Amino acid sequence: MGAEIVDHGWKEIQKNIKTLQKTDIKVGLIGGKADGHVIEYAGYNEFGTSRIKPRPFMRQTFEENESRMKSMIAAAYVNVQNGAEIYKVTNDIGRDYKGFIQREIIIGGFEANAKSTVYQKGSSQPLIGGYKKKPKGKKSGDPGGRMRQSIDFEVK
Repeated sequence: MGAEIVDHGWKEIQKNIKTLQKTDIKVGLIGGKADGHVIEYAGYNEFGTSRIKPRPFMRQTFEENESRMKSMIAAAYVNVQNGAEIYKVTNDIGRDYKGFIQREIIIGGFEANAKSTVYQKGSSQPLIGGYKKKPKGKKSGDPGGRMRQSIDFEVK
């Protein structure tokens, strides 16, 4: 009598794990999705300029959530081994991380806006909001929180 090999879905699980290992999740202001002006504005705030102190909302998010993200990725592997769809698992990670960045923009503990900026936009809250009136000869910062709203993710 010969031995019968029963797969029980193991080949499919292996295939899905290999696919998961090759999958990239990009999170942030994604070129082609976010307006170029918003991306430029974000860069000025993330790294600072001669007139703006750095407000590293992206870097702080990655640093503050590193262990949480490692746990989420480990859980993704377990979920895929248990039959979860890769699309759902990776999109959940991207959506969660998008939320982490958006939250950091709101509560990041950044230095308040300069008095001239507070006058122009009506708020001392950095990274959020728009200007009451557009500064002469300048683009209008982050009207209506476009930067926060433009944070997105994509899975490839």
